[in-house]
Amino acid sequence: MPGTKHATKDPKLAGKLFNQFARELMAGNVAAINSGLKVSLGAFKKEFLGTIETNRAEGTFTCYKQGLDKASSCWGDGTPVNHLTARHLDKLISDLFRAGLAPATVNKHYRHVKAALKKAQKWEYIDHAIDFPTPVKEPKTVRYIPVDHLQRIMAQIHDPEFYDFCTLACYLGLRSGEALRLTLADVDHPPDYLRIVPLQKNRNDSRVPINSTARETLSRCMERARQNHRKKLFKFNSVTFMGQKFKKALRAAGFETYRFHDLRHTFASYLAMGGASLQAIQELMRHESMASTLIYSHLSPDHLKAASEKLCITLSPKPTPTENDD
Repeated sequence: MPGTKHATKDPKLAGKLFNQFARELMAGNVAAINSGLKVSLGAFKKEFLGTIETNRAEGTFTCYKQGLDKASSCWGDGTPVNHLTARHLDKLISDLFRAGLAPATVNKHYRHVKAALKKAQKWEYIDHAIDFPTPVKEPKTVRYIPVDHLQRIMAQIHDPEFYDFCTLACYLGLRSGEALRLTLADVDHPPDYLRIVPLQKNRNDSRVPINSTARETLSRCMERARQNHRKKLFKFNSVTFMGQKFKKALRAAGFETYRFHDLRHTFASYLAMGGASLQAIQELMRHESMASTLIYSHLSPDHLKAASEKLCITLSPKPTPTENDD
């Protein structure tokens, strides 16, 4: 019935048409006259992904695509985006859990779908406010790779350049995209520091100190880059490809659950277990907020004991009074 017009003077036919229209309206197949642009989820998804493909990191783009693909499977590509409500998002979250996904994965998909729908509102494809559900609670744990496991994994990497790529990620806490963008000019910029250039133009460069293992690794990378007449330290271009290569080494070593990003967690985790302060970890990890760093706090219980002992020195208590003091 949507998109068609009927005119009749027959009361019985008019009643039939009205009842049919009411059913279509209740099913959400009829938009109000003053509603926003009639754009389907499938059309919006195609336009939105095309817009961000050139100005977002490959990993970020992939996350948006995966989240919107999950939404398409749940709601259907033909669903008008202007009909989407909190009920649709609740159903999406429920379906993701039924699929056996972990809370962190559910939240990742939901977070990217939510951001996409907010863009749809800015584009005026959605003309109403959406009461976005609260993300599900995640257990505050961190996954790092124990030393013996890491040794077994690295032993399965036979490409020297990829071996160095993983080493830098582990010893400097680099994200895969950050390592891929490294150039010769980033080394010792300033001296003894590695410059990290963000993909987003509105973000400032950051710098991490080059430790001894990273120095040896960077020396090999620089020599290799110069021999191949390139400015970039690594020949690789795809974050996804790097993740697949690491997954291949994991399986060869007999592991399944780790991922490349866990090398960064390993860097921070062993800093915490080695007694580094949370402030130092925050700066080395380049976290904007201490909240991101606090997930490593449970790995360094000694910092609590040290803080308590420091209080004893600060307060400098007087000797215990005796009965003669009265």
